[in-house]
Amino acid sequence: MINSHYHPDLQADQNNNSLQTLCRTLKMSQRQFSLTLVRCNYGVLREQIVGQLHEDCAVDIREFSLPTSVKTLYTTIEAELAGSQPQALMVFGLESVNAIDRVLTSTNYVREEFRNNFPFPVVLWVTDKILKKLIRLVTDIESWTTTVEFVLSPDELVDFLGKSADRIFSGILENGNWRLTNSAILGTGALTELESARKDLETSDIRVEPAIEASLQFLRGRNEYACQRMDTAIALYQKSLNFWKYQIGLIGHQTEFSNLLFTIHPAPVLEGILLFHIGLCYRFQAEQHRKGNRPYWTEAKNYFQESIDVLERAGQQDPVGEFINQLGEVLQYLEDWDALWNLAIKARRLHQNMENSAVNLAQDYGFLAKVALEQKNWQGAKEWALVALEVLNSNLDVAGQGTSVKSQHQGFYLLILAEAEKEIGEIEQAITHLEIARSETPPCYNPQLYLRVLELLRSVYFQRGEYLAAFQVKQDYRSIEHTYRFRAFIGAGKLQPHRQAINPATETIAVNATIADEITASGREQDLNRLIGRMNSAQNKLTVIYGQSGVGKSSIVTGGLVPALKQKKIESRTVVPVLLQVYNNWPRELTRQLSGSKAEIFDLAMAEDSLDSAEVESEFEAREINDNLIYVLNGKVADNDEKIVPEQPVELIVKNQTIEYDKIIKELQINSEHLVTVLIFD
Repeated sequence: MINSHYHPDLQADQNNNSLQTLCRTLKMSQRQFSLTLVRCNYGVLREQIVGQLHEDCAVDIREFSLPTSVKTLYTTIEAELAGSQPQALMVFGLESVNAIDRVLTSTNYVREEFRNNFPFPVVLWVTDKILKKLIRLVTDIESWTTTVEFVLSPDELVDFLGKSADRIFSGILENGNWRLTNSAILGTGALTELESARKDLETSDIRVEPAIEASLQFLRGRNEYACQRMDTAIALYQKSLNFWKYQIGLIGHQTEFSNLLFTIHPAPVLEGILLFHIGLCYRFQAEQHRKGNRPYWTEAKNYFQESIDVLERAGQQDPVGEFINQLGEVLQYLEDWDALWNLAIKARRLHQNMENSAVNLAQDYGFLAKVALEQKNWQGAKEWALVALEVLNSNLDVAGQGTSVKSQHQGFYLLILAEAEKEIGEIEQAITHLEIARSETPPCYNPQLYLRVLELLRSVYFQRGEYLAAFQVKQDYRSIEHTYRFRAFIGAGKLQPHRQAINPATETIAVNATIADEITASGREQDLNRLIGRMNSAQNKLTVIYGQSGVGKSSIVTGGLVPALKQKKIESRTVVPVLLQVYNNWPRELTRQLSGSKAEIFDLAMAEDSLDSAEVESEFEAREINDNLIYVLNGKVADNDEKIVPEQPVELIVKNQTIEYDKIIKELQINSEHLVTVLIFD
């Protein structure tokens, strides 16, 4: 037992002493600068200590959470205070800062500014990881700071691990939440806290309960799955699964672990969750191996089926309803139409009696439509597909599913509908539905589905004698094939960077676009490296790429330079390449591209932090922009000068363009705080 390894009041006494030290430091440092580092690895403990500090300490403490996008600690605090001088300031969020090394290095350079301009005590909350960086990057920090530490007891650590694992299990069982990552369920920073708890227990030479260890293996497996390392994920899942199977055999299927271990869920539910996640891994491998992938599909089918069987034997119908459609999708790939029909009927009965199951119910009808299509029951396929679309679109808000999931389901049902209409002879309706699917089904989530839509659309256009439209669809088809590596070489035309499809059914980490293989194969890699070298140099503000038409200027930019820059950092700052190829209203297009490129790189919180920063004055020094901006000009710009059509008075056009210019400058100034913007005019 854990209690035999430690004194029960040791950690509580340590925390009380640390709290008294912190209170005493704040009182003694009134009207003078002092910096106190509070070392704490756990958010729940931090909230508890902060609340107790406000109760016990007579000093009025102001709290401030750092935005993730800050680049300096001193100027950020200075801007937040806006000239005021609190009795004490407590700063949170340093562990979430993106450019943490740069922030700490800059803090070291201006550390005397804190002493000279902040006549009040400053409390900085840090984790062990941040503290190590502070000691490494901020010279002699220990000589001008006081450090206090708050810790959880071993019992509290074990309880924290158990509750976190149980929150993951509970989150997975909620409607559609098995798609979410651990961080999305537990919150930002939770994974770091879990790892800290495990290390703290190891340091105390305390072994956690086998059930919690098995749960941590499951959590680590989900992290590996999110990073697309399937073999490691499967190995971790199998270790966890072996434990739950052993416990089930030892204590019986109906045992709840709330008293024996840590979770409220019956053991078969946990076994079913593990089997389901192993099935997800094999499904992912099947999708990645485009040839010879039937064994992976078969393994996925077997694990999904076993998961459902285990849950059904335990009478757990809700988890069955959450997981069953993944089995249906695998049966569809295996073309087991009889089994898919039976599963769709069964799943429909389940989902009709479940709340917030509109997307799943629509998919049930989609399965029926697909089976009818394969059986050449064109009218039946059309009717089922229409029902699927109606259920999906009328109840989406209730279901609460994301637009990416919806778009893929809608595209699939529209494809089935169009195939049936083509066979019936309703060509106009088929073209209409295929064009909707083409425009509303992003290829990044399921390129195979998008290619099937294009293939059928090209066939219908060609059948009607609309050869130009068919040719244009074919060009789009080949471009998508090349982008997602279905085609080795695109032939004549502009190269595009390679991409990896994002599965909308799971929140796996998106992989950045990669450099086109043709860049290396054609010997242009050296040219690309020279361009990147110029981007790294602050002296090269302007780069001109020139050459005759057709030599590959656009290809090396779109297929090489842009994806390469997206994966680089210059002076610890993220690079934002903005490629402009439309010039009929280039200021507006540039504004749109700037916003879109930033949103692609940073998460929503960071984007909001950037937009909420202090307003930039209209007047600016050109030198300030040039220090953070690099221009890349393609030699063809001169041939594409913008021609303004005088549909409006010239004065109004000039006024509107001036507004756009001002927006661009402000956006660039905001970006310059934490980004390097590369403008590429092609």
